[in-house]
Amino acid sequence: MIVIEGPDLVGKTRLAKRLESMFEGGAFPPIPAMVYQHLSKPPVGLSALQLYSSLAGLHFIRDRFHISEPLYAKAAGRDAMFFPEEGRMVDAHLRVMGTLTIIVTCEDCLIEDRYAELKDREMFPLETVLRVNNYFHSLARKNGEWKDYKFDLDYHIHCDKAKPFPSRWDLEQIIESYTERRRLVASAF
Repeated sequence: MIVIEGPDLVGKTRLAKRLESMFEGGAFPPIPAMVYQHLSKPPVGLSALQLYSSLAGLHFIRDRFHISEPLYAKAAGRDAMFFPEEGRMVDAHLRVMGTLTIIVTCEDCLIEDRYAELKDREMFPLETVLRVNNYFHSLARKNGEWKDYKFDLDYHIHCDKAKPFPSRWDLEQIIESYTERRRLVASAF
């Protein structure tokens, strides 16, 4: 599984769709085609480990998964669905599966420009999205309040005016790393 995390409007969906199209048709054997899935609001009623373990699968590209929940919860002023310890258990489960985790962030000015164009379709106010972008930056640097979650991150792609979306090189690095990770996991079992 490939998990792409980050705030709204940074290019996660674009990256996920590009990865999906590169995997379609077995372009990167021995990995079967990957299926894109978006998780914006996790269902309630299950523990974090039950919920995210049930949604994890080898052949998925997840646009948002377990990392977004506590960050968006804080930005929205509500309690997170799980504590740091539960987040670490979910992360450990994903690691055993060979999951590759990517964070995408970008300069605030890009989010502001994109929000101005799409604000009628956005789920969160601009201020919340900018706050979450800042939280993801902090998480990628492994400092600040998010260090207790100890999420295992493989890549941090930061977009700016010169590179407004993840590049072809980013995609190739992700595919190369994921292919190697899947090979290692398959040989371990």
